[in-house]
Amino acid sequence: MSVADRTAVANTALPRLTDARLAPFAATYARANAAKRRSTLLLLAALVVASLVAGGVAEVDLAKFFANIHRFTSYIGRLFYLESGAPVWTDPAEWFWGWKKWLALLGDTLLIAYLGTLLGTTAAFFLCFLASANLNPNA
Repeated sequence: MSVADRTAVANTALPRLTDARLAPFAATYARANAAKRRSTLLLLAALVVASLVAGGVAEVDLAKFFANIHRFTSYIGRLFYLESGAPVWTDPAEWFWGWKKWLALLGDTLLIAYLGTLLGTTAAFFLCFLASANLNPNA
């Protein structure tokens, strides 16, 4: 029996609900969609408010930000030039000046990343038991 034949048999064998019997299900589905939409909009509004509060606390000046947005990519370009204006490859010793300090700061950065990963992993390990369906009776 081909797939088309099986589909035809399945379609004729399954009863179809009338519109009157389908109406309560459709209404329930519409209410669930509306509730999901409301919760999504509420979460989005909370995120916008939190961002505005964080920007206010950090004293972000949007006018200054947009006035200087054209300079954003120039930072990356400036990485390849020394303070004298010469390209980095003309005097690598000048570019690596203070390499011991840079190495110490790189070590600090790696330590912060390691500790963040370790703490996040530890917290996730203990929180996973609260999220597991077979150990937590609450859905």
